[in-house]
Amino acid sequence: MKWNFFIDKGGTFTDIVSISPEKKIFIHKVLSTNDSQNVDSTLVGIREILDKFEKRNENKADIGIIKLGTTIGTNTLLQKNGPDIAFLTTKGFEDSVKIGLQNRPDIFSLQVKKEDPLYETVIGVEERISHKGEVLKPIDGKEVTKILNNLKGKGFKILIISFLHSIKNNSHEKIVFKIAKEIGFDVITTAHIFPIPKFILRSETAILECYLSPVIQSYSKRIKKKYSSVPLYFMQSSGGLVRSDLFNGSDSLLSGPAGGVIGAIKAAEACGIKKIIGFDMGGTSTDVFHFAGELERKNEHIIAEKKISCPMLDIYTLASGGGSILNYNDFRFQVGPQSAGSNPGPCCYDNGGPLTVTDANLLLGRILPSSFAQNFGKNKNSPLNPSKTKIQFKSFKDKMNTAKSIYKIAEGFITIANQKMALGLEKISKQRGIDLKSYTLVSYGGAGGQHACELADYIGIKKVLIHPLASVLSACGIGKAQIRNIQKKHLSIKVLNNWKDKIEKIYFEIENEAKKALISQGVHPSEIILQRKITLKYEDTFSLLSFHYSPEKNFEKIFSEKHLKEFGHFKKDHPIWIDSLSVEALEKENQHFDLQKRPIFLNQLQNSLHETNHQVFYKDNWHQCPIFDPETLNKEEEGPCLLIGGNTSLFIPPHWKISSLSTGEFLIEKGNINLRDVQKEESLLRPDPVLIELFNNRYLSIAEQMGLTLEKTSMSVNIKERLDFSCALFDKQGNLLSNAPHIPVHLGSMEDSVKSIINSFKTSMIHGESFLHNDPYNGGTHLPDMTVITPFFIGNSKQPSFFVASRGHHADIGGITPGSMPSSSQNIREEGILIKGAKIVSDGQLQEKLLEKLFLKDTQYPTREFTLNLADIKAKIAANHLGIKKLNEFINQYDENLILKYAEFLQENASQSVEELIDTLEEGEFSCPIDNGSLIKVKITPNKKEKRLTIDFTGTSKISSDNFNAPFAVTKASILYVIRVLLKKSIPLNSGCLRPLDIIIPPHSLLSPKEPHAVVAGNVETSQIIVDALFGALGILSSSQGTMNNLTFGNKSFQYYETICGGSGAGNGFNGEDAVHTHMTNSRITDPEILEEKFPILLEEFSIRKGSAGKGNYTGGNGVKRKIKFLQKMDVSLLTGRRKFSPHGLLGGEPALPGKNILSPKSGNEIELPSTATITVHPEDTLTIETPGGGGWGTPGHQN
Repeated sequence: MKWNFFIDKGGTFTDIVSISPEKKIFIHKVLSTNDSQNVDSTLVGIREILDKFEKRNENKADIGIIKLGTTIGTNTLLQKNGPDIAFLTTKGFEDSVKIGLQNRPDIFSLQVKKEDPLYETVIGVEERISHKGEVLKPIDGKEVTKILNNLKGKGFKILIISFLHSIKNNSHEKIVFKIAKEIGFDVITTAHIFPIPKFILRSETAILECYLSPVIQSYSKRIKKKYSSVPLYFMQSSGGLVRSDLFNGSDSLLSGPAGGVIGAIKAAEACGIKKIIGFDMGGTSTDVFHFAGELERKNEHIIAEKKISCPMLDIYTLASGGGSILNYNDFRFQVGPQSAGSNPGPCCYDNGGPLTVTDANLLLGRILPSSFAQNFGKNKNSPLNPSKTKIQFKSFKDKMNTAKSIYKIAEGFITIANQKMALGLEKISKQRGIDLKSYTLVSYGGAGGQHACELADYIGIKKVLIHPLASVLSACGIGKAQIRNIQKKHLSIKVLNNWKDKIEKIYFEIENEAKKALISQGVHPSEIILQRKITLKYEDTFSLLSFHYSPEKNFEKIFSEKHLKEFGHFKKDHPIWIDSLSVEALEKENQHFDLQKRPIFLNQLQNSLHETNHQVFYKDNWHQCPIFDPETLNKEEEGPCLLIGGNTSLFIPPHWKISSLSTGEFLIEKGNINLRDVQKEESLLRPDPVLIELFNNRYLSIAEQMGLTLEKTSMSVNIKERLDFSCALFDKQGNLLSNAPHIPVHLGSMEDSVKSIINSFKTSMIHGESFLHNDPYNGGTHLPDMTVITPFFIGNSKQPSFFVASRGHHADIGGITPGSMPSSSQNIREEGILIKGAKIVSDGQLQEKLLEKLFLKDTQYPTREFTLNLADIKAKIAANHLGIKKLNEFINQYDENLILKYAEFLQENASQSVEELIDTLEEGEFSCPIDNGSLIKVKITPNKKEKRLTIDFTGTSKISSDNFNAPFAVTKASILYVIRVLLKKSIPLNSGCLRPLDIIIPPHSLLSPKEPHAVVAGNVETSQIIVDALFGALGILSSSQGTMNNLTFGNKSFQYYETICGGSGAGNGFNGEDAVHTHMTNSRITDPEILEEKFPILLEEFSIRKGSAGKGNYTGGNGVKRKIKFLQKMDVSLLTGRRKFSPHGLLGGEPALPGKNILSPKSGNEIELPSTATITVHPEDTLTIETPGGGGWGTPGHQN
């Protein structure tokens, strides 16, 4: 027998589980961050175990295998210390990765900042493949050789090659690969090896792989150098092991957490538990996952703000951990997302750190100083310091000026931390459509034991499983993991007669590749298990569903059934297509060690404790809380109690009981008691800062979950891909309570739509109804933005207590042009169907005949896409239904009067935050011209004594005969957006933000249109000018591009709409950002390959427009250039701005270049089009849109 080592190298600690030749289990922890004398902590830990327990010296020890999980890939990404790499791509698309999907990461940040790409240089190559795989422009080998020689001469050794549509035809990438290999590049990655049918995501994945793999391989070689004859395997993000020389960068990002998933699953399976929620709470964050019989994976991820597509375990990370910092700001308790980390660490570490969740647990008696090693303080040799924690909580109490005890304050923070984690778990359950009540929570990680029961309580789980090796369960999981390989092939095969015969040959080829991968790693063919999967979709849709494949299954039937369950609809007789086939090969499960065996700890961190007079603070009271030793727990014990000893630290609250199972695990179960949160009368008299935060988080979570439902169940590109939608909750008067941060132009505007429905239907509104509205003169923005509004009744109340609403941009709702975004409309009816309020759901039944009448019959310009409109309306109804369900759950948890009262308190809280902001503002005025000759003029006057802010648009132009008139809801949304940006912190975003404001809009002006004046550009164009004028009056931010660059094209067969990014404005202390959406929109843009696949166009260029930014001491951002060749006759509509007038700078900053719209007909000379135009294009005509940059700040070269 030999020594085996299973290791999880984390950011703070390296956990080691080792199995001796005598089958004894040893546990050891070493610091990852103190690698002494360049010796890796992995090697240090192995040496220390062997030095203590191996009779021979380390070099003679017989080691059978080392299995390793590591965070080195993630750390390399976070620290940006990877190698210099060169990126070759299709000419015209050099900036595609920088532009990405054009959205900004934080819609409320004054400084727009996107992460730079990981490559050092990028070069475009003349070549082009069509979406069908045809060669449109052959590649020139001589040009490529010249480019590569130049790069090699500059010292580049690592190369990435990614061309458009290379997964349809990889010949060009192969040519470049061959030349690069001959020239002598060390590492060459071609993007076509990643079967991802999206150009940008495929390029980003290839870049990330190339960036991380050299670092991963270098680390692997260091371990291998020490133990050259020992088989070394790494844990992959997909949940399987791979031999060290085959371990790639893209496989490393969830290497450590993946071990925890396997460990938790194996622990549950040993107890006969089949459905679990994994809960791994660490110091900085918490990882959670779902398991119900098979590993769940997803292919698209964002890690360290980088997008990647490869099979990874579906692990959801929450920004909450033991080190999450506690704050009292804006009259609310706030937990995280900032973390104290390990240095300085929590306040109790006695190293100058802030109060954290760990400190709150310590103060409440849920963890004990004596159960930790003495490695704290400045010299790392002292115990935890609870007196420091107590002093800091007293400071909190003084700051709050409250009668609350410090213990109530600490418990309030714990309650908020638990709620934030619970709401994150609710999102997971919503995405999967699962009921958590039948699940068991498996808790592991250093901080989970103090929170597991209360977290389970929040989400309705009644059982918690804790393994005695919970703090090293990731290392255990790595030890129990199997070698795995996944092979995948993207296809485009319609599910028709004999389709199963066609794919059988493909499966055979894929299986051979997967088997070869395992055999090459030493797995005997007889030990290999093969699992087939098939991924299907409806024709021309994006929603994919995967199934285990066997030929006898009726996939047309099971696909339709699952589609109905997952997305709320199915398409009868609609063609089904195969998107991909995959095969997973895995070795039969090994038995390296038994998880149930009692381990030996190399360094015992604490003595076992057994006390009967300890107390904990719980639910506003002190409770006797005996302490038990895990080793001697032999009967069921009632909470409250603590279980401390060995490697375990658990808090079991009242009404829960713990028992030790025969398998060694601890099972904690809740008694048959359902406690309703009862609040004291004082909570109704004045706002409680804990409840303010709890209710705000809950309302926001409901709105976000509604958004997830809408995105998931919708069928349109605008909602599902571009995410042009918003969901919100409202009080009984229709005032906004919470709006998920989706599209800024929807902020605050929906409440007027809700109030319009209340006014029209207040006397007849009953449970089971929903209403449709898009009236821009009463809360709507423009006609394509349709809103479904649903009232919520508490109990037998005859009046609604709340409303929920979902708004989304429809692809076509009629009007004079396809896409319902006409450039020349002068009457609202020319823009589409106007619905001032229609009851579309009655007694729970959708009134489809009424909708058909509204969309197709009662209008001069009927919709071209009624089926798609109907599907998106159903998706909004589904989102609202989810909102109603979540409100019902909320009502069951808290007293009705309390909930209604805090709807008002939340708005008061937001109002107070804005009042504080007013003290920081100065008077100013500004004017911004619009290309149609109109002017937006605004004067801002803060009254600091009265805490009022007057925003006066007097002087703004009269109503326009074109469509640039902006409804009041749009102006209000623009103001709310600016206020939220100026606050620079997260506050409850509700109607209270507008209470301290006096908004003056002159009648008959551009900002107060009346029916039938056209408004479509007011929403998308004038709103941007309003925001620029507001920031200009405040002297805070130079102009952004000031337009959304709306482009629609189509005919009776298809319609497409997009908005195009530009430059953001510079400010005091920062430059603007290139190629990003600003202010009132943040919609995504369609991937080039998807765009060409779905529509008869060829995208010839999408690049940053160099030199378009306004210069200044701080320079604005550059706009973009987008060039489209049309392959069919169709109508094109442009609704753009800032073509005549340049985006302005401030304080001497120069203006940016205005935009341009250029038509290049095949038959003649190019024509510069105006800001708004509707044209008919023919095959081979080309449209080039050059978007404006952002204005500069401050005189160039002059320090402000």
